Amino acid sequence: PLTSRAVFWQPRHIARSRSLRHVPFLFWLMETIRPNRVVQLGMSDPACFLALCQAADKLGLEAICMGVDLSPEKPAMSSAMAEQHATLYGDFSFVVTEDFARAVRQVQGGQIDLLVIDTPLSDEHVMALRAHWMPLLSERAVLVFHDPDKHVTGAEARQYADSLLRARPGIRFPQADPGLDVVLLGSQQPERLTRMAELEQGMPGYLAAWQVFARLGQGLENDQLARTRLTALNKVGQEAKEAEAKAENLAAELAKERQLKQGALDSEADQIAQTSGLQAQVFDLQAAPDTARGAGARLPGASDRL
Repeated sequence: PLTSRAVFWQPRHIARSRSLRHVPFLFWLMETIRPNRVVQLGMSDPACFLALCQAADKLGLEAICMGVDLSPEKPAMSSAMAEQHATLYGDFSFVVTEDFARAVRQVQGGQIDLLVIDTPLSDEHVMALRAHWMPLLSERAVLVFHDPDKHVTGAEARQYADSLLRARPGIRFPQADPGLDVVLLGSQQPERLTRMAELEQGMPGYLAAWQVFARLGQGLENDQLARTRLTALNKVGQEAKEAEAKAENLAAELAKERQLKQGALDSEADQIAQTSGLQAQVFDLQAAPDTARGAGARLPGASDRL
């Protein structure tokens, strides 16, 4: 891996994905085996499939990539991911929604060089693997179990996976979460891949090889974590700005309402004053006749003057 450029590629599809730590290895694997046909059964983590498509595109392989989505009720890819997949890789990659056994009908012409299992394996799935998928594997085929601790848990599935790892060379990432089990099924494998599979703990080059994948994968995870935190921080900042703008609008509305209320109060006071003035005038007018009559009664008459 130290002589590979592919391990240093930056994935185009950075999303919240537990398989990001394996992307450098998947890039290296694609560069090493240069498959003509890639199939991923199950899309528990579509970022894994998109990494394989990116590698096929970047390497300029004349490869066909097929993803099998086993959950018709809820598509594995988000609408944004599906659009990216169709735009960037639509000329050589496609995703079908089929069950585990019937999806084999979609493989027309050619054999499978890389088969990735990314779904929980039931006993029925193991039977379909043996009966339908294994005969389609080429002489240089590589089988990858993604997240075996989660997907290969049944007795039949675990026995089947262990039997393959015992019979053929393999590469395991048991210390990772999720893990990765790689089986070199075909008899015609690149020397670089077989040498990688032969590395055991304590052998020269073992630690350096695993540190390359571990550190690069951890770097991608840290980058994604930083992006997630930055997105969350930007969201909080935006929400704070929106709250501040809302508070300013409410304050302006309150000030306007107070101004209108004060205007209403002033108008009401004016009306009261006017009403009081009118009432005083009416009272004066009403009192004027009585005053006049009283004044007339006090004037001396003609007989009195005589």
